[in-house]
Amino acid sequence: MHITWKDFKRYILFSLIFVWVILLAHLFYVYLEKQSTPVPVKWWILLEWAVVSNIINPFPYIANNYYSKYVQSLLFRSCLNDLWKPDLCEVKTDDRKTFIVSITGDNYWSDGRKITADDVYFTYFQVIQNNSLNLDNPIPNTLEKIEKISPNQVKVVFKDTTVNNWSFFKNPILPKHILEGATKDFYVLDFTKDFVNSTCVKIDPASDFKTKIVLDYKNCKDYYIDKYQFNLVKNTKELQKYLTGSTQVDIYNWYENLSPEKFKKFDILLDTRYALFWNTLKQTNPTIKAYLSNLILSGLKQDLVLSNRLAFNGYGLFVLPKVNLNKQKFKQLVLKDLFKKAQQNYANQLIQVDKDYFNYKSGANQFYIPTKKDKILIYGSLLTGYEKIWVVANSGNTYILKTYIPYSKQFKYALSEKFKNLRTWKNTYKIIGFEWTGSQLIDTITVFYKKIDYPKFDIKAPDFTVVYLDNWLNSLIGDQVVKILQQVYPGNVEGKKVWFKEYQEILNSKKYDLVVGNVNFAGKDISYMFLSKDPVSNPSNFVNPNFASLIKQDLLAPVNLKKKIFAQLNEIYQKAIPVVFIWNEKMGLFVQKKYNVPNLDYSYFTNRKEMLKNIILTKIKKPVVENASLKGFVDFLKESISK
Repeated sequence: MHITWKDFKRYILFSLIFVWVILLAHLFYVYLEKQSTPVPVKWWILLEWAVVSNIINPFPYIANNYYSKYVQSLLFRSCLNDLWKPDLCEVKTDDRKTFIVSITGDNYWSDGRKITADDVYFTYFQVIQNNSLNLDNPIPNTLEKIEKISPNQVKVVFKDTTVNNWSFFKNPILPKHILEGATKDFYVLDFTKDFVNSTCVKIDPASDFKTKIVLDYKNCKDYYIDKYQFNLVKNTKELQKYLTGSTQVDIYNWYENLSPEKFKKFDILLDTRYALFWNTLKQTNPTIKAYLSNLILSGLKQDLVLSNRLAFNGYGLFVLPKVNLNKQKFKQLVLKDLFKKAQQNYANQLIQVDKDYFNYKSGANQFYIPTKKDKILIYGSLLTGYEKIWVVANSGNTYILKTYIPYSKQFKYALSEKFKNLRTWKNTYKIIGFEWTGSQLIDTITVFYKKIDYPKFDIKAPDFTVVYLDNWLNSLIGDQVVKILQQVYPGNVEGKKVWFKEYQEILNSKKYDLVVGNVNFAGKDISYMFLSKDPVSNPSNFVNPNFASLIKQDLLAPVNLKKKIFAQLNEIYQKAIPVVFIWNEKMGLFVQKKYNVPNLDYSYFTNRKEMLKNIILTKIKKPVVENASLKGFVDFLKESISK
């Protein structure tokens, strides 16, 4: 075929146009890409691993371990979230005893039914107050009265006025239309089949609650995960195997960072707080208690295992005095205190005389006159009468009692410094009965005047008993406390690591010096502890209504009054030191560094949910049309050509 010059030029022109169009298309694509924004997209699954000894239970009020409560918070909403902010309801009170709960907004159950005040009333009145589901570990009933006062409001009245009452409204609300009249078996076994909850999250059928629990997030618009799976392992060896292998691990929960190059650690404070409970019935010198408490705290902080398990954050209301002593001076202080106690015990055996006379009878023959007296009369009672009564004073002068009536059983004898039969410190008076057949020593009366002449005491430090429960963390703390005390205490230190039944028996016997124990610290008001005479609830045995009242006052008082209350509170505390709150139990939340999660306090479930929203596993670039224009493209071409 013959190609003319004209055809050839046409071919060249079309080729150049074609190349130019392709180039323009490529440049336009590059231009659009520059105007694009990376957009997160839903990804398959987020995997979290945890060493758990308990089964995770997603249903509220059955299990209250940390992981169960966390999963429950992902599935069910409450009137207040755990940051004390309104969720389903608005909660108001004027006195922290009576609360008005109002349903806010349009909130729905997952089956489309609206969440109403009936659900709130059902949960608070039936499930919590009356335990209608017959659960094994119901929430302690602190309610006095609850009533529905309008279609959207519920009135809740508590038995006591305390800031802890606010915590009650963080309890999850359950669906009345599903669970009213339900049995425990239905709730535990059948509720999952037709599961109704108040969040966008669902329980995936792949969950077995023993080795894993899978939550479905497909319907959750604010999250970029399809599923959130908890994998439960039995020990750290198993966890380490997954961390070092090819298995996907996005988040894990443990105490130590097992893979610091990949994971960032966040501390999670748990509600359990450990404490030293001093048995105040032992009347231990507060300086000794302060010294040992500070020593124990310092020693435990240096323990690497415990430093990963405990947050040494104390309790802000109580100030433990600092004591500047070395070990030798401390031992001297202990022995000196024991000597004072021995003196006090000896003095307590004496009958103190505050009047100008005292009564003597057989068996009660030691007396103490603390202040100067002009004259003291002894009125004596005898078991039998005599012809005469003599008194030999201080192994010296003998006095015949002229006022004594022969063969009567009563006598009277005067003591005075001016009679020279009464001197400072120790006086002895031998009472002698005389008959024609001879004399008989009836008794010897000892009188200490103004000062007590103490005998020589054999001072020896008594055994020091530390009691703690035989579980992993209590044992770890208790064993360390015993070791620390053994280094400084001049007597024998015995650690009693026991099961709960024996623990109760020892506390009820009140024969111990120190208890290493724990209390649930979900609320801030611990005043109840110092009103209880039950040693299991109050191992310190320190019952002081004024002290308890000041704790309440501080929590409720305006800022300008807190300083005065704080001073009054610690004036009592530092004289008794009944308890030293030292440690919040904590664990680590470890998140892959590649996920740019915010630095929040993940002790709160609300913040953990916020973290899930920030975990973006996959992004694609999406053009932003609003940012593109012909002029912008022309400017881009000029810039590209100039380069």
